[in-house]
Amino acid sequence: MAYEELLTPIFRRGQLVYTCPALAETRERARTQLGRFHPGIKRFANPHQYPVELKKGEHERKTALILQARQRRDETDIASILSR
Repeated sequence: MAYEELLTPIFRRGQLVYTCPALAETRERARTQLGRFHPGIKRFANPHQYPVELKKGEHERKTALILQARQRRDETDIASILSR
């Protein structure tokens, strides 16, 4: 599966390392990228779902954060009940 890095460094160690493309170039890139989508994804009425996946490490981190938040919520709920 082809992919493209979405995060482009702009600064490194406080120094500008990125040159912004011209507006016309940005517009053309956007048109090209949108043209790659299946028409079913672009339609407004009942669009197809666009599949997006996380890398394994990102998925594991997301799951860990969700579990951590749930545990904190449960601990808060228990503390609230016990303080009544």
